[in-house]
Amino acid sequence: MKTEYDTKYGLVTVSRPKSISGKVVTLTLVKPENASNGWGVSRTLKIDKEVTQRIADDFAKNASEMV
Repeated sequence: MKTEYDTKYGLVTVSRPKSISGKVVTLTLVKPENASNGWGVSRTLKIDKEVTQRIADDFAKNASEMV
């Protein structure tokens, strides 16, 4: 399963790693200037609820400060 959220910092993709069981997701931010090459920042975390637009926005804000 893969879900995408559009944020003001870029596109956040939420995916579930196949090799890890449980409630683990990987969030990946790809900024607009990197859309052609797909380069981004990702974070894997354990979460007990569905990822929402707000969670994606918060991740995107923090991740965009890293690049």
